[in-house]
Amino acid sequence: MIEFSKACVHDFSAKDDKDALLMPYYDTSDPRYFDKGKKKMAEDKNEHFYASDGAKTWIELLRKTALFDKKTGKSLLSQTQRNFRKEREDSKQTDIFHTPILDIPCKDDYGLMDINPFGLGKRPRFSTITYDLNDSKITVTGSGEYGLATIFDYDIVIFMVSHLVRQMNKLKNDVERGVKNPKLPPRIMHVNVSDLFKYIEIEDGGYQHKALLSKLQRLKGTLVEIEKKLDKSTRRVGSLSLIGDYAIISKTKTGNISSFELEVPRWIYDGVVRQGDPTVLTLCDEYMLIKNGYHKFLARIARKSAGEDSWDWNIRHLYERSGTPQTLKDFQRDIKKAIDDLKEDPIKEYTIIYKETGKGRKKDLDIYISKTVVDPIKK
Repeated sequence: MIEFSKACVHDFSAKDDKDALLMPYYDTSDPRYFDKGKKKMAEDKNEHFYASDGAKTWIELLRKTALFDKKTGKSLLSQTQRNFRKEREDSKQTDIFHTPILDIPCKDDYGLMDINPFGLGKRPRFSTITYDLNDSKITVTGSGEYGLATIFDYDIVIFMVSHLVRQMNKLKNDVERGVKNPKLPPRIMHVNVSDLFKYIEIEDGGYQHKALLSKLQRLKGTLVEIEKKLDKSTRRVGSLSLIGDYAIISKTKTGNISSFELEVPRWIYDGVVRQGDPTVLTLCDEYMLIKNGYHKFLARIARKSAGEDSWDWNIRHLYERSGTPQTLKDFQRDIKKAIDDLKEDPIKEYTIIYKETGKGRKKDLDIYISKTVVDPIKK
């Protein structure tokens, strides 16, 4: 039986109760539920907890995390970090629940950028993905009814991360301007569907509106299980959801979803809000315009591995990180075609080529990724 706290059943439209939606629910069938109905969960030793849990304001965050320079006493969070772009002076402050679509860079969590926590195709897959890496074992499962999220569904996660980063950027800029103790961004976002579609660069049509609910169902049902092999691994451990709970707020006269509430998962929220250096990387400017699954995969892995320099991948290693159910031979064929197609429509900021080596049974394929040097005169 699922038992909700009172805060969870408040009217979603009540403006003064937005923060109340952050209250958790408790599954009384869970063996960790105990203490005669006091609704307190036993601490799982394998789950990573943050000292800043429960912090709602800037000062509480600083006190709970002790993120300050011990020599100078200055807060390490009081300055805008490198992951945050300076806000334009003419841009107006906005509420996270009604964030307009502006020039917001695409952000992704770098802890998952070297793998695919989703399928590469446009259709959902129902098989499990397993990554047996040097530092950890990662298992990605989807729901039996909806399947795994796709790389295109994941654009909604990037939308969510990017807007949360923008809110923290504004908060830190406010602190620099002298605003005292501003509230941290809430974990509940109010998403206008038309704005979402503009951001992820898809047509605002009837089919996309009907497909939106399926995207949310797949994202909600996709779980990433991470088990560390090495103590020095910086990856999180435990079971991570790509999105938290969601609730449809309004529909159009034709029955299409026009707005919905979306909860930011705790691991994403902590990575952006409760870290001295947020665990995000900026994707290429035109990432959302990429409509080929292999091209999106290459763009993400280029940003994580090559960054501002260069990197090379052997096809076998790239195959292991793709999570594809294809055979190596079929994957190699499709990757070569995808890279050939980039000659006509390249990924902005990166040059990706392949080179075949060896002969016969020793025939191999290497992928070379390098940061594209832009001529300032031609730019």
